Amino acid sequence: MRQILAAGAALLLCTSVRAQQGNSWLYWKDFLLGPARDLLMESCATGREANANGISIFSPGLRKKTVQSHIKGDRSLKEAEAMVAGEAAAMGRVCPNVW
Repeated sequence: MRQILAAGAALLLCTSVRAQQGNSWLYWKDFLLGPARDLLMESCATGREANANGISIFSPGLRKKTVQSHIKGDRSLKEAEAMVAGEAAAMGRVCPNVW
């Protein structure tokens, strides 16, 4: 019985830590700079394409659409905003010429 309770407590703790990480822009920046670098490179390419058409990928309207698409993808508002902020920070390091 103790093992079951301990396993349940550990699961709750892990879920809480993951939720907190997912709500941190630093988590998403590091994630994109590390294991999800291919996604970051796609964002850089998308940004370059938008810039070539005179559009800023960081414009408030496009950022709001990006947040909304993450929410539709089963994310909370806070997590979606953290993802977008982390992406912007990671892009600033990898493709600073994208505006």
